[in-house]
Order: sequence, then C-alpha cells, then structure tokens
Amino acid sequence: MEFFKRKWVWLAPVIIIMVGIALLFINNYQKVTEAPEKNWSREINLGTTPVASEPSLYTAANGDITLTYLTADGVTKKIYNKDYDLKNKSTYQIPVNKFTQVYLKDTTFLYSDYYALYNGKTHKKLTDIDQFISTDSKVFYRKDNQLYSLETDSLTSQPLLKLENENASIHAYQSGQSTYLMKNSVDQKGNHITFYKLKDNQVTTLGKSDFTLDDSLVAKDLQFAIKDNTVKVLVTALQKQNMSGTPQNQYFYASTPMKKQLNLTQLSIKDPHGSGHLTELGDIKLRLNDGHTQLLFKAFGRTATRYKESKQFNIYKAALNDTEVTSVMRLSNTPSNSVKPMWINNDTITWLDLTGDQKDLFLSSSQKEVITKAKGVHKRNLLNALGKTAGMLSLSFLTIVIAFLWFIWPLIFLVIMMFSNNKALDNDHPWVFYTGIFIYLAATLIFKDRLFTHSLMNSAPDYLSFTGSSFIYLLGFGVLTYGILMLGLKKRDWSIPIQVTYFVGIHVAFIMIFFGPYLI
Repeated sequence: MEFFKRKWVWLAPVIIIMVGIALLFINNYQKVTEAPEKNWSREINLGTTPVASEPSLYTAANGDITLTYLTADGVTKKIYNKDYDLKNKSTYQIPVNKFTQVYLKDTTFLYSDYYALYNGKTHKKLTDIDQFISTDSKVFYRKDNQLYSLETDSLTSQPLLKLENENASIHAYQSGQSTYLMKNSVDQKGNHITFYKLKDNQVTTLGKSDFTLDDSLVAKDLQFAIKDNTVKVLVTALQKQNMSGTPQNQYFYASTPMKKQLNLTQLSIKDPHGSGHLTELGDIKLRLNDGHTQLLFKAFGRTATRYKESKQFNIYKAALNDTEVTSVMRLSNTPSNSVKPMWINNDTITWLDLTGDQKDLFLSSSQKEVITKAKGVHKRNLLNALGKTAGMLSLSFLTIVIAFLWFIWPLIFLVIMMFSNNKALDNDHPWVFYTGIFIYLAATLIFKDRLFTHSLMNSAPDYLSFTGSSFIYLLGFGVLTYGILMLGLKKRDWSIPIQVTYFVGIHVAFIMIFFGPYLI
C-alpha cells in the first residue's frame, strides 16, 4: 500500500491514460465491425484466392450452395447448407493465372486459360477460344467470329451465332430456366443490339434496339435483363478525354420495349452513408428480382473503418425504376478494397477484399443465422482496430503543438516570478501555484477553439462531443489533475515550478489522449 501512495502521482495519470486508450480502441473496434446496414451482417471469411476473379456459384434443388474459387494450386469447391455451414470441401489441381475461368457443376469440370478451353478432369484441350461465357446451366465460347454452345455432358460443340466482326460483343443472361443472348455491333451510326432466346440449342430473335453515345464516350461493357417484352440494359461507357486527363467510366440505363430504340439515362447514385454521391463505380451486376431491377456493384463511398481516410471501395445494391435509382444500400463495410460482388440469392452476396497478394473471399447476408455468426470476435477485426488506434494515437501528439498557446502563459508567469525582486517563488507561496494554474486554465478556455474544432467534435464519439463538452472536460481534467497532485504531495516535497509544470503536463496529456486522436 505504501508503494501505491509513493507512486500515486504517476500511477493515477497512467491509469487514466490507459482508460482513454481503451475507450479509443473500443470505439474503433465498433467502427471497424459496424454492420454495413441495419439487419445486414458483417463479413464472414469463406477462403482466400491469389487472383481477383469471381468465384463460381450455384444453388442445388435441396438448397445447398456450391462455391468454387481459384487457389494457388488449382480450384477449391465448397458446399454449404442453407445456413452456410460447410458440408464438404474438394480441391482440384489445374494451372492458374489471372485469366483462368472455371465451370464446375455436378460432374462437369471445365476451365479456360484465356486462349483455350480444357477438360478439368483430364486437362485435355477441347478447343481454342477467344472468349469463355457461362451461366448457371449453360456454357458458351467464342472462336473467331462464331459463338458456340458446349454440351456439358458430351463436351461437344454446336454453332449458335455468327458475329459480324471482331468488334462485335456477345453477352448472356439467365432467368430461371430461360437463357437469353445479346449481340452488340458497332459502326459509325452507333451501337446496334439484337436480343435472342436460346431453347434446345436453337436461337430465336426477339428484337433489335439501337443507342448512340457522345463522341467522347465509347461503350466498354453492356449488361441486360429481360422480363416479358421489356429489356433492361446497362451500358458502361469510357470517357476517352476529360479535364483530369484520367479515363473515367460513366453509366447509362434504359428500360424499354424489346424492339424500340434505347433511351439511355445516365445514373447518379447517392452515398447512403455520406453527403455526396458514390464514385468510381465498377464490377456492376444487373438483374431482375420479382420484376424489379437491381444493381450490385463496388463503389467509392463513406466508411468509418479506416484511419484518416473516410472513404473506401465497398459493395452496394441499388434499386431502379424505369428512369432513376430509387434506393441504395451498402452491403459491405471493410477497410480494404472490395471488388467482384456476386449474388448467391436475394439475401446473400459474396465479394473479394484485396489485401496484398491474397484476396479474401467474403460473404454477408440479411439471414438471421449469418448475422449471428458474423458477430463473433475475429483476429482481422482486432488487428484493424489496433492499427487504427495506433495511427490515431500517433496523430494525437499534434495536441502538444496546438496547445502551445495554453501552456506558454504559465511558463511566462513563472519566468517573471523567477526574475522579480519578491521572494514568493523562493518561499513556495501557495498563491504562486494557484495563479499559475489559473492562468493556464484561463488560456485553455480562451484558446480552446484551436483544438476543439468543428471537425474534431464531429468525428469524436458522443461521450466527448456533447454540448459544452470542451468546457466540461477542460475544467474536469483540471480538477482531476489537481486532486492527484494534492494527494501526491503528501509523499513528495516539490517546488512551486515543478507543481505547475506537473499540472500543465498531465492536463495536456489527458486532453491529448482523449481528444487528440480525432485531429483528422
């Protein structure tokens, strides 16, 4: 007990500082693990992959979900039940590069290395290709200017469509048991789209549409969905020249009867957790859900998971009517760059987080079972919270610079007393101490706005940023520091200058630890 009494003058500030650091860590952990939306889960790790390519997903009749993704040595297939408990895991060895695509369903195993299509079981090359396209139940490939359908049982091919030239593009869309194709041909007059329905390896033309873009734009990617006689088309256009000199994507959407010209509307999507709009959209997936158009995409938007930087790429879902975006939800909230989102079903998505050489494959969902699973403590979240806390603490030392106008005045006062003719300082008169700390506290209140800015108060948690909190904390820490000092002086004989210096130093340290981390 005697030890604590002798060391109280140092132990008490250390304990309070540790409490401040603990509160900062808890606040950061809550932000790092904040769910992307109400009633939507945090991320659950499904595996890692060395390449930023989309996994293959399909749902069996019994509700089991099969997930297939690339690894450094080949392919991993995992089967989950409807609650996403792992039931089975299989691995297959194939050559892997950034262009590798895989189709692994039931007994069919195919992969492409960009130049050719292979039998995944025998590694035998089936054919040279220029493009590999797959849906839940169909496999297509393009060779020269011909589109082929590949029978997954016999691995035999059948020609489907002849393309005009190498600049023509082909796209596939599956809705239930129906498979649709879209061909886009480009000439000086614009883009000419033809829609087809595939049935029994026979192609039926459904209709044609056209659209044009500004001269500064070129169509980079097209996606479509068909419902009855209405087609939904999403156009990703590359702006070839702009003021910044950096090529940028713009996004256009049209919902129109099959045989009419597309009336494209440029999309602008608000950030659901910020004051502006989402930027740098990419990896967009278009689909129809109960007749309603939905987009799943990555975008640069607001997040509180990072140190200093308030934005990051996360995954979002948007609902559209015929002309505009009607609602937006954030479906991931991580500090890493999130890309390649995919729907598993209406309630669940997957995506990749780019974290160095390895890419983490994550899942999140609105299912109660998944929300419960995702609430556990995970090592990556602890490390993210620790990293953010360390970064904010390092920034907090700027408090000493900002608080210069606080402690310069009591120091000037002590210097004046030191060189004055009276003996008050030499005789340790108490009024010198009280005058020094009064001058200091008065300076903190007069110049408090230098530290307690609108930016700091907006970013600080509620327990630090309520109305009048700066006044209360400045005086409250002053009273606390005074109490610690008075108890400590029972075991120590400090001169007045040391007492004033201690009071000022500890008070600044308290402000630095509690408020300094939010100097962003």
